[in-house]
Amino acid sequence: MSSKALGALLRFGGGLVVARFLTMTEYATYSQVMLIASTAVIIPAAFQQSLYYFIPLEAAYQRKRVIFSAIAAGLFFICLVTFFLLPFQKQVADLLNNPALIPVMPVTVVFLFCFCLSGYINPVLICLDEEIKLALAKGLSFILAFVVICASVTLHLRLGILIAGLAFSYAMLSVYTVFISRKLNREISIFSSVNWEEIQKQFGYSFPLFLGSIFGVIGRRLDQYLVSACFDVHEYAIYARGAIELPFSEIVTMSIFTILIPQFVRLYDQKDTRGILDLWRNGVRRVALIFFPFSAFFVLKAKPLMVLLFSEKYAESAPIFQVYAIQLIIGIALYGAIPRSTGKTNIIYRATIIFAISNLIMSYPLILAIGPIGAAVGTALSGFLGTSYYLVSIKRILKCKFGEVFPWKQLLQTASLAITSMIVVLLVFPVGLSPSIDILCSFLLFATIVLLCYFRFGFLTREDKIYLYSIFARIYHRVNILR
Repeated sequence: MSSKALGALLRFGGGLVVARFLTMTEYATYSQVMLIASTAVIIPAAFQQSLYYFIPLEAAYQRKRVIFSAIAAGLFFICLVTFFLLPFQKQVADLLNNPALIPVMPVTVVFLFCFCLSGYINPVLICLDEEIKLALAKGLSFILAFVVICASVTLHLRLGILIAGLAFSYAMLSVYTVFISRKLNREISIFSSVNWEEIQKQFGYSFPLFLGSIFGVIGRRLDQYLVSACFDVHEYAIYARGAIELPFSEIVTMSIFTILIPQFVRLYDQKDTRGILDLWRNGVRRVALIFFPFSAFFVLKAKPLMVLLFSEKYAESAPIFQVYAIQLIIGIALYGAIPRSTGKTNIIYRATIIFAISNLIMSYPLILAIGPIGAAVGTALSGFLGTSYYLVSIKRILKCKFGEVFPWKQLLQTASLAITSMIVVLLVFPVGLSPSIDILCSFLLFATIVLLCYFRFGFLTREDKIYLYSIFARIYHRVNILR
């Protein structure tokens, strides 16, 4: 989890640096390259995910065959897509309304190739019980990528050189994956490890995952594609900077719910659905204690925050950021945790399909009606729709009432406290302060009110306080180790 946190923070920091120091056209081009990469990664992702299933099933001496068969299959499809982009680079640039993409398209193809291949390192090293090596490798890669970004903007290097440097950082992960895997069985070479029957078996397992990934990525990235296709690069840059994924959101949710998943599996095997429901509700309540206040604060201080982080030229990104901040209130749970733990994975595929299709149906008319912000609103509405489907499905799995799926009373209390704190800050600090002073003073007052109410009015249970103490104790222990 520490490498994920480091990666999320460095990616956010990298985005901050390029937004502040590149021109809006350069930033739009950079953002579109990352958008294409985050879409292309679904091609080998299914084979990468299949390794979590196939590697543990094989004897140690057979794992090399499994790994390199998956890499070969993914490599074939990656080559198809990346080399498809080269003859159609002008069409891709026209589709995304950005002629500046054409000069960087060759290096973008190299970046896509390295980026997609680097995804194999997670399943390979995790299944080989090499988590420490994984954390070190990814941490070094993230740091290298951040250094490349900072050096490129400081030295005013061309955007193509920046993208090439990022490609190198991801290539190092791919090389390290191959290096670790080739040592599994030195009696057979890498090429002889590739087995057609193994590829067919993995493809049969991976195809449903591939379909689910397609709809998942379409649902998450559709708004940016629509804005890019319908507006110029200036409008896209403003939208892309407002539509940021906050680095802590996924980390917090994953850190709480990944611990609960093994308990869900055990309790479901014992047919204790009430026990699952209690754990689920407690996890949701804990995440809401963090997300609801942050959502309220970000909505309140969106404009000074955009100016402080990304400069005055992205002040217009504030309304987009406000819509994305509101979506934090539905990010209070890992909704696929219970379906996955109970073997009802078809629910996850249906939810991603509902999200993707509803996003397309709602976003495009909203864009025509109210401009780029319509894409953010459509994405938010489709997110609420997909979440509703998950909650109905969880209700059926756990055989409970809809009112029991979430701790609605506690959520309402937390939301009321967040809104009340927001109103107090709005009354105390007038508009017109400098962004840095505004954010600092407002956050200190806001956080003080929220924390005092949490401790004074029983928002935190005894278990919550023990949990917080354990987190601070682990941090203190790691700091001492570093010293």
